[in-house]
Amino acid sequence: VIDHGMNVQMTTDAARFTHNQNNNTLSLEHNLFNLVGKALEGLGHKVRDLEEELVHQRERAQKLTKQLDDEKRARQKAEIELGMTRELCAEAIRLAGLVHGLLPSRHEPPGLLALLLLVDARRETRVDAQGELVLLEAQDRARWDASQIARGLVLVKEALTLGPPTRYAVEAAIAGIHALAPSPERTDWRQIAGLYAVLARLAPSPVVELNGAVAVAMVDGPAAGLRLLDALAGRGELSGYHLLPAARADLLRRLERRAEAAAAYREALALVTNEPERRFLQRRLAEVDGA
Repeated sequence: VIDHGMNVQMTTDAARFTHNQNNNTLSLEHNLFNLVGKALEGLGHKVRDLEEELVHQRERAQKLTKQLDDEKRARQKAEIELGMTRELCAEAIRLAGLVHGLLPSRHEPPGLLALLLLVDARRETRVDAQGELVLLEAQDRARWDASQIARGLVLVKEALTLGPPTRYAVEAAIAGIHALAPSPERTDWRQIAGLYAVLARLAPSPVVELNGAVAVAMVDGPAAGLRLLDALAGRGELSGYHLLPAARADLLRRLERRAEAAAAYREALALVTNEPERRFLQRRLAEVDGA
């Protein structure tokens, strides 16, 4: 026998349960929609922030690219003016390598190739990003080409063992001493001065004497070097050569004879023909003039 009242009650309870379940489902869906909406809203903010950051980074990259392009052009211009472009140096090294390969038993080719490699190893540090001249003592030695230096030093040894020393071998040996020095203060200037004396006998020239006098100044002091430069200047063989008054100016500056140094810098400025060296001499002149 079916209890009609019980059946009605069960039907009512089932309906109420279904209604509650529907309400719960609607409430859950509502909450989910709210959460999704908030998540999308937050994501929208992040997307806008990312877009703004991308615009900022793009502008920054464009500015940096322009700056690097400007620096590259400044360096290239300075290298051209100083006669040491990458292409020119690479071609000189290539040709010297060919000669060395064709004449392996001759002692002149390895000396020339060694000199070119050792000098070129410092090329990237001779001019800064703005195209300004950087002296050897201020160059970043960590940026010197270690592989070229190693190769050059091997060739120096080869050149000096194959036969009597040649001009190129001695000049390469001097460059090798600079390359091996871990800092300017630890450069073996006494050995360099001795090598310049050897070079003066092998290939005498006033330019070799000038470089030798600078080396002597590093060993025995600026006054000793200045006496040699003054004697060289008195002979008149380097009149018109800007590096002679420039070297005198530097030694006079180190001796704190500022007025004489300024006069020598002005003489050098009247003779110099490339802009990087001109700007360097102008800065040095300003130092002694303003002191």
